[in-house]
Amino acid sequence: MIKSIIIVFAGCILARTAPAAPETSRTENAERLRMAVILNRAGLAFRAVMTQKMLAEANWAADRLKLPTKRPIQITDIKDLFISMPSGCVLQRTNPPFYPDTVFGTNIFNPNIPRDARLRALKIGPNGRIDTANFEFRFYGAQLAGIMRLSAPRVEYYADNLDALIGRKSLIDTNGAWQLATQWLAAVDMDMAALSKLKHSVSQLHYLLRGATNTITLPIYYVDIGTRHFPACGLLKAYDTPMVTVEVLGTTKTLQNVDLAVDFGSDGIPYDNRPPLLITNALDLIRAPNPPTEQLKKAPSLKPIGTGINLGYVDFNHVNFITHIQTDMLLNDATIKDAIQFAAGQPDTGGEFSPNSMTVYGFWGLTFGLDNY
Repeated sequence: MIKSIIIVFAGCILARTAPAAPETSRTENAERLRMAVILNRAGLAFRAVMTQKMLAEANWAADRLKLPTKRPIQITDIKDLFISMPSGCVLQRTNPPFYPDTVFGTNIFNPNIPRDARLRALKIGPNGRIDTANFEFRFYGAQLAGIMRLSAPRVEYYADNLDALIGRKSLIDTNGAWQLATQWLAAVDMDMAALSKLKHSVSQLHYLLRGATNTITLPIYYVDIGTRHFPACGLLKAYDTPMVTVEVLGTTKTLQNVDLAVDFGSDGIPYDNRPPLLITNALDLIRAPNPPTEQLKKAPSLKPIGTGINLGYVDFNHVNFITHIQTDMLLNDATIKDAIQFAAGQPDTGGEFSPNSMTVYGFWGLTFGLDNY
């Protein structure tokens, strides 16, 4: 078990990390925060449905791409899993000021409209990741956003052993890489008629051995399609990214990685003919209570979902513990010390925590909105 948890509070709101519209009132900003707190809880019901949606789409893609992996992928085949909090799964509009994409438009935070109606109008879909023994399936904007071949959870195939590709003969050239990439993109229902009109390039990986002065060309190909420009912002210079990237392993003519949403923020995935994977009863799932603590202790859902400090495990009790701390600080203006005591006593934390379970580096009287220097 993790003996201490270090937490950083971020301004998690139902919109991009961008300034609110100038006309946004103080009252609407407060309402935005209240809605974010409600959506900052992902109980077992929400996580279960989200996992099922992601798993079904991963199986669809694995079949269409004929991926060299066990099919169908079962929930027991998942080696690593990440699901964003519901606030991170809300679909946004594509134009500034990037409000949530709902029928209420810029009135989504208007407190004169019943909050429940506004919450139910939010479009919520998968934002997360499923890792099996040999593939990662990434989701963003309620759609499949990428697939990567793995040698271990979160480690790309050959990423730790590029030397093994030195001198290996490629079975394709750049034209062959382009043909394979377009076939795979078509297989997952990308709009190839639109993509084919965009500028594209095919390059190979150039690898510099330690101590060497000349690079070696390896049989890994990168197919980049389209360009998205990001203007300069503060100290960050302007830059361009591809709209779609496909990585091909030339020695076996197999898919290494595909990015269908490269640096797209909340814009969703361009040129994708697949409908979004929306959770139509998301608010009910968010509000659904977890099973009793004793039942949870016996349930397989409490298996570790990640690792923490000193390789300690993280389970859903840890997630609930942090959520209660945030909620108490945001809604009740509690100090971090009081919020930790409050969270430790909540039934859905499994009795795993005490007021000594967290180390705070700074001021124990910290409240939300204050700087911890």
